Amino acid sequence: SETARQTINFPARPSIYTIFGIRMTGGRLRRRGSVLFLGSAIATQFMNNMATAGVLAPIGISIAESMGANPQAIVLAIAIGAGCSFLTPIASGTNQTLMIFTNLKFTDFAKFGWPLVIISFICCVGILP
Repeated sequence: SETARQTINFPARPSIYTIFGIRMTGGRLRRRGSVLFLGSAIATQFMNNMATAGVLAPIGISIAESMGANPQAIVLAIAIGAGCSFLTPIASGTNQTLMIFTNLKFTDFAKFGWPLVIISFICCVGILP
């Protein structure tokens, strides 16, 4: 066992411990990632997706660091949630252009956008560690 410790150089140890830390805090990490996904998915309906990710990413990183987990999983959930601009025409310039040329109503985006957000949520929670 001592030879195994000596063969692993020092920079590799923190990443190995981080992997085990993610596995130990998986349930709490998944729940907090889900909440941040939903928060960013809601916030991106009313402001730019990059601004949403920029506001929530530092919060997610501090939450992950306080848990002793790798912050990449939380930031990934925030980024995927910020990309879910399907519910309102305000969320994206593409949605605004689509609304003008196709005569879609505001409620049409909400009606067809919810299934896309739910599918994205299920996929995101499924890939979180």
